[in-house]
Amino acid sequence: MTDHLPLRLPRRSFLLSLLLFGMVLPFAGWAQSGAATHSDPGAESARLDTAPVRVDGQILFHVRGITAFPADVRAARIRRNIINAARDESFDVSTIETVKRDGHLILRAGDVDLVTLVQADSATEQVPLEVLARAARERVAKAIEQYREDRTPDALRMSALYLAGLTLALVALVWVLGRLKRWLNKVMERKISAGIRELERKSKRLLNRQHLWGLFDGLLKGSYVLVLAVLVFTYIDSVLGVFPWTRGAAKWLLEMVTTPLLSMGRSVVASLPDLFFLFILFLVVRGVLRFLRLFFQAIGRKQIVLPNFDNDWAMPTYKLVRLMVIAFSLVIAYPYIPGSESAAFKGVSLFLGVVVSLGSTSFISNMIAGLSMTYRGAYREGDWVRIGDEEGKVEEMRMMVMRLRTRKNECVTIPNSVILNANVINYSNSGDSPGVLLHPEIGIGYDTSWRMVEAMLVEAAYRTEGLRFDPAPFVNQKALGDFAITYELNVLIDDPATRPRVTTQLFQNIQDVFNENDIQIMSPAYETDPETPKVVPKSAWPAKLVTTTSPKPELEKPES
Repeated sequence: MTDHLPLRLPRRSFLLSLLLFGMVLPFAGWAQSGAATHSDPGAESARLDTAPVRVDGQILFHVRGITAFPADVRAARIRRNIINAARDESFDVSTIETVKRDGHLILRAGDVDLVTLVQADSATEQVPLEVLARAARERVAKAIEQYREDRTPDALRMSALYLAGLTLALVALVWVLGRLKRWLNKVMERKISAGIRELERKSKRLLNRQHLWGLFDGLLKGSYVLVLAVLVFTYIDSVLGVFPWTRGAAKWLLEMVTTPLLSMGRSVVASLPDLFFLFILFLVVRGVLRFLRLFFQAIGRKQIVLPNFDNDWAMPTYKLVRLMVIAFSLVIAYPYIPGSESAAFKGVSLFLGVVVSLGSTSFISNMIAGLSMTYRGAYREGDWVRIGDEEGKVEEMRMMVMRLRTRKNECVTIPNSVILNANVINYSNSGDSPGVLLHPEIGIGYDTSWRMVEAMLVEAAYRTEGLRFDPAPFVNQKALGDFAITYELNVLIDDPATRPRVTTQLFQNIQDVFNENDIQIMSPAYETDPETPKVVPKSAWPAKLVTTTSPKPELEKPES
């Protein structure tokens, strides 16, 4: 039979109640695991259909119920018998005797049966029925004596005085608490305000003074409300426990608050081995990740060379391996997480898994596309590329996106999934021959010597700054059209980022060279046949070209 001490308010300590409440409050987060892994005696008794016999909030013992006589009905009848006996001034507790009848033991006083104990009660308490009867007799006798003592005029007067003292103590504590709050508020304004202003200045106003002050003020107000709530709760519990008629409510109120908190505390203690394992696992995984980071950083700096492994793959590979290590560690850690076996934890995990799976389609596609582009080596940071309609310098390559810096100093963010389905032109990846080839086209009529046109285009190239002349510029004739010949000038440029500026200067020089040699850049169009053939006779072949640069292209002299 479980030993329950009587609840007597004058012997309880106000300070101990306050400390107990403050100690168990931080462990509220362990409620679910505590409910799943630990069961209290009351819950065990409920599963066995037992009920406590209470007198003035004190549990005397538990009784077992049957289908025809439930435990709560049986406990209520025993309680009523004990209270009736206690109210009878002529009843002497020394007359309580144990009588055996039909295999049961009955606590009887005269002709009144107070308690009937059966074999099921002894099985519940795990003691012989005779031992249970002797203990029940002692408890019933003490309960009757205590019931009478608590209701004497002297005891009630002492309870009233105790109630007045508690009320005065509460008023005094609330007054002191209010004064303490105001004093702390002034101290914060005087000493902390200057520090907050200095912190705001040093953080370049990243930390707002009003927000920081609101944080400190909220902590102070929250602490004030918490302490005030503890004082009020303790006062209510103590007031209910002063008089015997409300002592049961005091016991119920105290158990309602402390039982779940104590269950959480027991859960924390029971989970300490699992928490220690999780802490060791965290240290091991952290060490492994640090080693992997140093290893791949050495590969990226070419301090470690792996065959057929590009050093640009180092950090993306590290991120991929890190993700795998973390996922593997979570699989190991899951059974050791407090509450992981509970239905609520599994339900929340399933819900989060569904939400992530439904919302991560684009995330996964962008991540896979980023890894694909990295290992393909289509571009690197610092390369000048063209992706679709966007052209610029690769500033940053991330797992999800890539950022370009255009000529207009615009930062363009392109998802990796878009890049995977687009044509990528890398102007910086020139292979064995450095430079990017510029190939502007121009159409000139048949009445201008092709030798003259090619020489003028080459001359214009030599006048342009920013071009590479090794190998030398050259001209291709791409098409013999109906009205003009299409010429293509081919010349290398060192920096693809300067292509628009260099192209503009090249076009300007082409116009200047053609104007200096009296050649118009205009493709003729005919609606009917010309009267004279559009050919260049040898007598009209130029012997000299107006040039300003060297080396100069040589022209064939016309035959006489």
